[in-house]
Amino acid sequence: MDTTVTSGNLIANPSFETADHQINYTGWTGTVYLIDSSGVKHPPIVKDAPTGGGLWCLQLVPGWLPVEGFSETSVTGQTGTNIYKVTVWMKTIGSGGLFSLEQWRNGQRVRYKRVIDSASTWKQLSLSDTLTVLPTDTLKVHLSAGSTEMTMRTVYFDLIKLEKIIQ
Repeated sequence: MDTTVTSGNLIANPSFETADHQINYTGWTGTVYLIDSSGVKHPPIVKDAPTGGGLWCLQLVPGWLPVEGFSETSVTGQTGTNIYKVTVWMKTIGSGGLFSLEQWRNGQRVRYKRVIDSASTWKQLSLSDTLTVLPTDTLKVHLSAGSTEMTMRTVYFDLIKLEKIIQ
């Protein structure tokens, strides 16, 4: 099978900092925030990153049931049947975290694939899925520390990449 990566990274901001190492969370939404003394919400960005990842990464912790500690970003406007590949650098303290690629249509999740891992040092992980996508569909990359009130864990994410590969 001859495949060609055609798009580079479909995600606007794959890491959580700018080129000059300033914190940047643009394009990512989530349920876990740090709140400063004036009540402003800030994403949980910490000084830790894989080699080649700069200084900062995203740190997630589980929410109390049933709230999930997560962050995600969306991509629209893709069409046709292609392979989509998500690559993530991740490490965990405690038990595992996960990331997924999800396809949404008309507000409903129609397909998803996920990876669960509990590496205690930075590790590059990936998943691929062949999707038939309509122009109105949304692809989501979902990063998660899960939801629990029993297990303490922290999951770090950085250098997230979503590629479209044409077969």
